[in-house]
Amino acid sequence: MDLWRFAREGGCLEGSIPLSAFLRLEDSLLHTEGEIFFRAQGEITGMQSSGKQARLSVSVSGELPLVCQRCLSLVCVTLRIESRLALVDEKNALAKEEMEDETLDFLPVAHGKEGHRSLEELVEDEILLALPSAPRHDECALPGAKEMEAPHPFAALAACKGRFTD
Repeated sequence: MDLWRFAREGGCLEGSIPLSAFLRLEDSLLHTEGEIFFRAQGEITGMQSSGKQARLSVSVSGELPLVCQRCLSLVCVTLRIESRLALVDEKNALAKEEMEDETLDFLPVAHGKEGHRSLEELVEDEILLALPSAPRHDECALPGAKEMEAPHPFAALAACKGRFTD
């Protein structure tokens, strides 16, 4: 898809993508069953310092089956991503004022055929940026924690009591 044209024409696409289509995300998933829902809306905003600005609003939602880093079992992470991406020519540098806008993320895109990107790739990028670094349940124990219950710290001293009398 030509992202510049999509934004200029105010394009809108929504649908679902199977988890199995996200090859870069595959290693983080416990399984690839299920789907992710998306909505992408293009627009041209009012005048900026360098003219009109092409933007994409991208919404992503769904459940990701990840591995809990504490107990190593399934943990479902709910995605609710809302991104506003300002398209910038990958050959031009951004002004300092533009980079300080915390409400936008910038997406460098080439013009012409080199600037074509798949919608799946764009959605996958947003998911990868939103992934928790160490997914885990709110409450869970370490694997084998019940077997490793620590004895009372003074149990060894109690066993020695009375053994050493002078």
